[in-house]
Amino acid sequence: MGHRGRRRTRSGLRRRDRDLGRHDRAAQRRRGGAPADLPRPGRRRDAPRAPRRDLHPRRERADLDGAGHRPGERLHAAGDARPVRGHRQRLRVPAADQGARPADHQRTGGSPVSYLEIDGRLSYVEQHGSGTPVLCLHTAGQSGVQWRHTAGPLAALGYRVIVPDLPGHGRSEPAEHGPVSDLGSYARWCERLIATLGLERPFVVGCSIGGKITLDLAVSMGDRLAGAVAMAAEAGPGRVSMSGLRRELEDVAAPSRTDRTHLGTLAVVGRDVAPERAELIATMHRREDPAVSTSDLLGWGTHDVRAGLARIACPVHLVVGEDDLWLDVAKVRMTAKDIPGARCTVLDGIGHYPMEEIEDFAPLLHSWLTELR
Repeated sequence: MGHRGRRRTRSGLRRRDRDLGRHDRAAQRRRGGAPADLPRPGRRRDAPRAPRRDLHPRRERADLDGAGHRPGERLHAAGDARPVRGHRQRLRVPAADQGARPADHQRTGGSPVSYLEIDGRLSYVEQHGSGTPVLCLHTAGQSGVQWRHTAGPLAALGYRVIVPDLPGHGRSEPAEHGPVSDLGSYARWCERLIATLGLERPFVVGCSIGGKITLDLAVSMGDRLAGAVAMAAEAGPGRVSMSGLRRELEDVAAPSRTDRTHLGTLAVVGRDVAPERAELIATMHRREDPAVSTSDLLGWGTHDVRAGLARIACPVHLVVGEDDLWLDVAKVRMTAKDIPGARCTVLDGIGHYPMEEIEDFAPLLHSWLTELR
């Protein structure tokens, strides 16, 4: 197309934009409101622009930081007296065991927030309180934000609560080779996290894939754990269509994916959960990365620790919601029978996400942990 054709096309776009603007203003007048100030194609170059917003959590603009730190200093200033300038630099400290080491630190709401370098990647880990350590693991495709209503209250009951974002989830950097489809790899990562933080005989609590990872850790770490609470999990492969998930990996960018996540979450929330709370849970879950969550579910469908259950040497409590469509309650009970001294609780009216569905969940979890001592 020649220059004249391009000018004619741009002119047509400008006429279309003016027409859209008239329709927008007319619609606003019919509703009795002012026209919305929305950016549109063809906007004049001298029109005021909205302030730039940097969405990267490690490069927030200085004018958005109430503490007055430069972008490269934010994550270092609270945890180290020597500010490290430049957002591409990291605070280097002697390496811990098993290839993991602490990196940048900050404080949020009075609780330490650390970026730990494990396997050469930065992982986001929140810590709350002091006392007996409890490692809390999230579900497929999600992040530690699922424990936002539990971490603080549980810490107030005398625990040191550790809430990581697994590799590739939330604010953590991706694993070296991309999305992980082997839940055993997450379990080994958790072992390195426990070693890095120097946790002595922690409790581990996980839900969904986090519950499966919890069972894996109970098998591999034994009496090095104080106990394990595996929610919404069984020891054998989960019920999913492996071929369907592999096809879905080729379609993870489809616009309808977030809608499927939203509706799928609502489908497995328990019947006793208030509609407003169920909607909030589903809305939060829309944030997942489709490639990561699909890979997680591939791990859910293949992970199997049944052969190791008989040698578990720490107390275990399995928890399943009666309304959880992802699980067969009978198989969860069978898993409990195969673990020496394990117990199983079925939650009436609860689905796949007990820590999000149950209001004031921390005291209930505290009672389970107390029984495991």
